[in-house]
Amino acid sequence: SLYEIQIKPYIGIRDLYGNKSFKFDGKTNITFKCLSATNKIILHQNNLIIDSVALHQLTQFGEYLIQITSIDYDKKLEFVILH
Repeated sequence: SLYEIQIKPYIGIRDLYGNKSFKFDGKTNITFKCLSATNKIILHQNNLIIDSVALHQLTQFGEYLIQITSIDYDKKLEFVILH
């Protein structure tokens, strides 16, 4: 697996950053190889607000967007589940 993470922290007083003070925005790209057929991807997620998700399949013929039909959250186990 390969993780690429971009983080924009807001370190400063509320007067400077408002409600974002001492929080962060970010973007993550995760590259992985799926070894068996599945209809869901489960990722650990705790105290994060996920604004958008896109899933791409890379093949020898090109890159294809895979439709995500639903997103569920398991709050007890702190997972996000992409279907």
